[in-house]
Formats: sequence, C-alpha cells, structure tokens
Amino acid sequence: MTNKQYEVKEYLSSLRFAEKMIKIKLEKIEETRELGLRVNCVLRPDKVQGGRRVNIVEETALKVVELINQLEKQVDEYRDLQKNVISLINCVTDDTQRKVLELRYIHFMKWEKIINIVNYAEQHIHRLHNKGLDFISESALYKKIRS
Repeated sequence: MTNKQYEVKEYLSSLRFAEKMIKIKLEKIEETRELGLRVNCVLRPDKVQGGRRVNIVEETALKVVELINQLEKQVDEYRDLQKNVISLINCVTDDTQRKVLELRYIHFMKWEKIINIVNYAEQHIHRLHNKGLDFISESALYKKIRS
C-alpha cells in the first residue's frame, strides 16, 4: 500500500472511530444517569465540615447535561465527516471499486463479508480497494477536504 493509499484509508476509517467514540459517550451518559437514579431520595444535602453543601442528584444532572452537550458536538462532527466520506466514495467512477469502498468504510464490513457479497477472489477485492483509494487520493474533492 502506498503512502497516498494509506492516508486515504486512514481518513475513510476515521468515520468508524468517530462512531465508536459516540457510542462510548452514550454509554457514559447512561452510566451517569443510572448513578443519579441509584441515589436514594433519603439523601439530603449535608453540611460537610468546613465545606459547602453537596447535592449529589443536582451534580449528577449537571454532569449528564455536560455529557449530552459534548455528545451533540461529536454527532455534528460525525455527520460532517460522514458526508465527506460518502462524497469521496461516490466520486469513484468504477462501480465495483465504489461498492467495495462503501461496504468497508460506510457499512464497516470485514473483508470476508465483502468478498462474499462482491463474489471476487480476495486478491482482486484488495486490488479494487487500492485502485479506489488511488482514485480518491487524486480527486479534487479529497484535496479540497484535506486542505
């Protein structure tokens, strides 16, 4: 794989990473919400010696709001990245190359499944993949996005 192909592959793969980060943030929000719900109603803000009153439920709610705001920002960034990845893949003129790239970078499929869907030998699939990456690396859209 050439440096240009590797660079394009890394950019296209960043969509999967962004999706994983969103899932992690969603899990964190759910964990924080559950923590807030586990707090018993019997708990009252207590005066901590020499400190301030602590309201665990309120602090948990504020943390959830903060995490949701962070998530919304990540989702917006993900959507922009997704649009770019889809646009780049759609600029590939060869239908089979485009299909391999779609399956790999939009649907996040493993090579074995792509081979079964496209029904070509593994070496040929990798060759089509690399040609598609070459096409994208030379496209004006990719150069514009990366600048």
